[in-house]
Amino acid sequence: MVSTWMVRSLGGEWFPYFKTEGCVAIDTWDLGEINLREFGKEQIKGRLCARKSHPRTNARSAGIVASEILRFIYEIRPGDVVLSYYRKNRVYLVGKIEGPSVFVQEPWDKVNRQRRIEADLYFYFQKREVRWLFQFNRDDIKNESQKRLGTPTTIFKINPGVLKDIKRAPKVWLAKKTSSDFNRYVKNIEKEEQIRQRKYGLGGEKEGHRRLKEYVKEHPEEFGVRNFTAVEVEKVFITEDCADIVFHCIDKKGKESNTVVEIKTYGTDAEKGVNQALKYRTLLCAEKRLPLNTPNIRALLVAWSISKDVESIARRYGVRSAVKAKGSY
Repeated sequence: MVSTWMVRSLGGEWFPYFKTEGCVAIDTWDLGEINLREFGKEQIKGRLCARKSHPRTNARSAGIVASEILRFIYEIRPGDVVLSYYRKNRVYLVGKIEGPSVFVQEPWDKVNRQRRIEADLYFYFQKREVRWLFQFNRDDIKNESQKRLGTPTTIFKINPGVLKDIKRAPKVWLAKKTSSDFNRYVKNIEKEEQIRQRKYGLGGEKEGHRRLKEYVKEHPEEFGVRNFTAVEVEKVFITEDCADIVFHCIDKKGKESNTVVEIKTYGTDAEKGVNQALKYRTLLCAEKRLPLNTPNIRALLVAWSISKDVESIARRYGVRSAVKAKGSY
């Protein structure tokens, strides 16, 4: 599954650096290199609160920043499309993520050329390589799209409807033979969005399901998922089935392992959830060309309640199950 992201900096101050260096980045506020095996949201949040260099050290703001750092490291993946905005010229850059998140230390005046200082300061941040495809002007898209892209968040997923608008906007191409690639990408995104809408029905995703899914995504260790390097939310398979979450992990020997997660918020759906988790595990085995009994792909069911009978069925077929009661998160 390919996603589209906005990665912005304050007022676009890093935009020239993004464009010339072929990258996007997020400030990690002197936290140093994020250890994929040890850091979780609470650890990063605690360190941010303890750092006087961070301008927002209250728990709520630190939690938001911690989530954004983890999203940049774990959720954005090579092949995803990314946008960034330069408020001064009202211009958006659109590109394709080309590499993993890496820790970088750069001199202040190289990254932020708009705000000159005399001290020898450095930025510490996570950075991803990007191949910039084109740029377009903010005034060439609809007001509704402008509002959606103007969300005051450093990193967020972009609505597929905005992509349709961008597709129609006049563009300045920055790389050769990218027009057909971008149009094909938009078509695939539209198809995947239709699959997700079909998964939840006409009423869309229920709030309880969404909140539990977000909780599991941000607290995987609580459910036995450790050392994860990336997470996919609503992963679409070639069969047009859609798994709630897939965690990509590295075990102690350096080998890749994966956990597919099915979320259920009503006890009567738990047995159905076991079957769906089994199906997604099988599909992921096929996608990765692994045998069906491989220990490197696991299935997990997380639900508000699970009966003993359903727990027995889950154990019989190797599906781990965990209860997270409504109102406990």
